[in-house]
Amino acid sequence: MTAPYYMSETKSDMRGIKQGWYAIEDDGTLYSGPFSSFEECAKRITSLPTSDAKGGAGRSAQNRPVKD
Repeated sequence: MTAPYYMSETKSDMRGIKQGWYAIEDDGTLYSGPFSSFEECAKRITSLPTSDAKGGAGRSAQNRPVKD
């Protein structure tokens, strides 16, 4: 499940990203962001496609994060 998460200045510096709200997967993968507010982040998360009946992630390969 994707959830909103606030990256503080310290955490964002450690990850090399900007401070702000991010949509984050259960495994800690950043999905989208940064957003300036919780509301903006939550709105983006609720607009994500839901899982299909076969258990797929429901989003195209183009929008999936790249894993090493």
